[in-house]
Amino acid sequence: MEIIDYLYQQRALVPSESFPNVIKGTAGLDGALTEEYDNLMEDLFTRDKTTMIRALADMDKTNRVQGIGGIGYALSYRDPKEVKKEIQQWQAGQQLTTAEKDVIRALFAKLDNPY
Repeated sequence: MEIIDYLYQQRALVPSESFPNVIKGTAGLDGALTEEYDNLMEDLFTRDKTTMIRALADMDKTNRVQGIGGIGYALSYRDPKEVKKEIQQWQAGQQLTTAEKDVIRALFAKLDNPY
């Protein structure tokens, strides 16, 4: 728990190129650790949607599903309609690959059903 608390406190210092490693860090977590880590990933997603979406799209299926699930769960504490609107506004200015669009669709589905 202390390591995750430390990462969360230092989240502003996590470089975007480290997002794939952060996503992989979800493996084996449960309970309160998972929720804390989800908050970290949600914060990083909010800071740099482009890099996080790209990192998720490039992950193997297991890590991609876990990452999307965690971010979606953490985002679900906000108004899902507002979150979707923010993402859609961001998405309008992007040239996304099919895999990146799939990540966004999966994230929207997770926002609709975070559990």
